[in-house]
Amino acid sequence: MFTDVAAGSYRVAVRQVGYHPLDTTITVDSLHRDVRIQVRRLRLQLDALLVTEARGACRLPGPPDSSVSAQTHALLEQLRTNAERFVALADSFPFDYDFERTFIERDATGAELKHVVDTVRVRGSTRTPFRPGGLDYAARGPAGAYRTVRLPTLGEFADSAFVWSRCWASAVPAGSDSLIALEFRPATDIRSPDVAGSFFLDRRTFQLRGAELRLTRPSRMIRPTSTAVTTMTFRELYPGLVLPSRIHSRTDALATRPPPAVKTATEDQRLLRLAFLRPFAPSTAAQTAVRRGALAGTVRDTAGEAIAQVRVHVGGDTLRFVLTDPAGAFRLPELAPGPQHVHFRRMGFAPASF
Repeated sequence: MFTDVAAGSYRVAVRQVGYHPLDTTITVDSLHRDVRIQVRRLRLQLDALLVTEARGACRLPGPPDSSVSAQTHALLEQLRTNAERFVALADSFPFDYDFERTFIERDATGAELKHVVDTVRVRGSTRTPFRPGGLDYAARGPAGAYRTVRLPTLGEFADSAFVWSRCWASAVPAGSDSLIALEFRPATDIRSPDVAGSFFLDRRTFQLRGAELRLTRPSRMIRPTSTAVTTMTFRELYPGLVLPSRIHSRTDALATRPPPAVKTATEDQRLLRLAFLRPFAPSTAAQTAVRRGALAGTVRDTAGEAIAQVRVHVGGDTLRFVLTDPAGAFRLPELAPGPQHVHFRRMGFAPASF
């Protein structure tokens, strides 16, 4: 609902994953007006291999012409809608989420040189404008200054700088009857490290299910690299809210003489927890004055084993939930005083409510 809208004509853009985009003009001539808008569900006739624009050199980057590559154009719109929906939800309903990271370095013989496990918390609304060719940057840590790579995040997939700086194609992945691939390659005039790869969308709902990002021109990094590949698996944690649930990255050092101390480095990230930061009811002075409580506990199976990634929510507010950590623990903050109905859901287990 839009409130306090002055009389006049407005250009309205309507976007929903799985539907054709709609742009229309609405005239408001009173203080209150209900508008009914209908959008058409997207249906594509997919061939074994649709187009090949993104293969080879990318000399004419940007979204494909809908009159030439209608299917690729439609899939790119769906990718942007997935990303824009994430951005809108993160801005409207702030949340953060925790990832467990496992980092391993090995030498040329396969012997392990480093094995580090930590946890990082990410705010959903954190975004950095995408800059083509600007992935390799300087950072500083406990061991001093170093160079690293920052890959684009889900919100940046909708960034115009990302979309217009690469060529696009679509194809059906071999051996898959449920996914459609949207392939991309950066423009040839981007001379510094960037990313190419594929996004994988559900063929029925057009929701983002996965991604594979490959670093281009990796040998031009400060620490020369021969290959760097990252794969992402996305999950719908709430209707419309898609997040990467698992991320795997592998980097191979460029062969030099003498051989480098570090031959390969892998990093695995696993989603542990998601929590909304405030209730969704409109904020009022009376609500602000009410003292809030919290609910914490541990989820175990009948054998007493802790269960991770159980979805826990209170009452009918399914928007506001958390996932249990590896020890089965959870905490729901900012609850109103009084009795609460708590619901527990996880694939492979019978649902429970108390």
